Amino acid sequence: MSAGKCSTNSAILKYLTESNRPYSVNDIVNNLHKEYGKAAVIKALEALVENGKVVEKIYGKQKVYIRDQSDLSVPCELLSEMDTRINQLSQKLKELQDTFKQSNTEFDALNSSLSVKQLNEKIEFCEKQNSGLKVRADQIKEKVGNTNTIDFNSSHDEMKRRKVAWNTRKRIANTLLSALMDGCPTDKKALMEEIGVEEDN
Repeated sequence: MSAGKCSTNSAILKYLTESNRPYSVNDIVNNLHKEYGKAAVIKALEALVENGKVVEKIYGKQKVYIRDQSDLSVPCELLSEMDTRINQLSQKLKELQDTFKQSNTEFDALNSSLSVKQLNEKIEFCEKQNSGLKVRADQIKEKVGNTNTIDFNSSHDEMKRRKVAWNTRKRIANTLLSALMDGCPTDKKALMEEIGVEEDN
């Protein structure tokens, strides 16, 4: 093999190794700034495929070439960096998934809540109810009159005094009725009807 062919083969192999992605013949010619002719590139690729340095793949009518990966070794430092980067990206992906899930939950909650129009209608309904209750309260207040705490306490005390007096009189009446029953041939109910006494429950 001539020195020119070796140089072409080495240049193309180096390019495919560094880029580490598939290219067609035209891509290689253009990316190497047409330093090598198309025919020379094709011959170099055929030789590299035959030597097992490059793999040829056919997609439809087009052939692409990629560096064979079996004899490539990756430095440990590069592998460590790649692992770190993968972990970082995995963590970032998880955070994005959690954010997306939370956003979906909030979106569903908003969809299930009342719309602005519905809220305005509900507010209007409550305001009408409040107005009606206020009118009713004013009407009751007008009928009953203003009653302050002092008036209420005074009325309550008066009611208690009257209740005590009523209980006292009831006890006296029962005592007198019992005394009358001692010499009366009729029963208590008949006697009460005869003298016109009504018993409270």
